[in-house]
Amino acid sequence: ALKACDNDAHVILAVSRLFWRDRKEEKARSWCNRAVTLDPDLGDAWGNYYAFELQHGTPEQQEEVLRRCVAADPHHGDEWT
Repeated sequence: ALKACDNDAHVILAVSRLFWRDRKEEKARSWCNRAVTLDPDLGDAWGNYYAFELQHGTPEQQEEVLRRCVAADPHHGDEWT
């Protein structure tokens, strides 16, 4: 799926969750960032990224993701309301 859909934020988000689950924090962070960069309007990706940073990030990293999310003003996602 990744080779066929390497520009699909939903696929990238799923990969980031796999890295997070496998405790590969740097890779998870990188893929979370990639997902929100590909589709800044995907609220699910922002929520996942922020939750990841709350668990593994520094206060500065958490604040940066929150700031970027507010600036992006996402409106879409299955879990985003």
